Amino acid sequence: MKKIIFLILIVILGLPTIASAQTATDSSVTTKIKERLEKTAEQGLDTIKEELTTQSLSPRKKAYVGLVKSVSEELVTLEYKSQTYPVYVDVKTPVKQDDYLLTLGFFYPDNNQFRAKKILVIDTPQPPLQRQLITGQIQEIDGNKITVDNKSLTINSKTELIIQDIEKPSTDDLELKDSLFAIVTLDKNGDIDQVKNILVIPGKNNPAGMAPTNAT
Repeated sequence: MKKIIFLILIVILGLPTIASAQTATDSSVTTKIKERLEKTAEQGLDTIKEELTTQSLSPRKKAYVGLVKSVSEELVTLEYKSQTYPVYVDVKTPVKQDDYLLTLGFFYPDNNQFRAKKILVIDTPQPPLQRQLITGQIQEIDGNKITVDNKSLTINSKTELIIQDIEKPSTDDLELKDSLFAIVTLDKNGDIDQVKNILVIPGKNNPAGMAPTNAT
């Protein structure tokens, strides 16, 4: 009976040791798994970083457009919207100063250079038209030229003329002191280039502005 009790005590006392050993083994396995995952993650991040670096340094397709400011054997300098752009050329090009170019090639981030593989001479783009509204009473009429607000306006075939209450108006239907509204385009110096549209409201001197005497 004493031997049986003794064996039971040994088994009971030995269980915490076995459990402790098992816990230590589980903890070790968990730690190793964690370390392996962390290592794999680090390797993955390094791979991604390396790939991103490679991509950032890879040549990229690019195009520059602008006015030629200077030309040398290997370099053409373009100007576009007050900024200059160096364009390196691999072959001799017949372009000259003040040509307007479209250049196609590759940008190399490692040395911050754009190298053109194809160069096209194109027409210089025209600046957008500047428009102005001129209003006032007609001060002078001289054929197809009229003066309004001390500005001379020339009416031609490109001018749309509208006179209130006149179906097919012409300059012959204009009178002094008629009220005029004109839309004109300006040249690069700010002078009137073209009279586009004119709307005239007849004044008291213009028969078109008078009410018929037999109106009821």
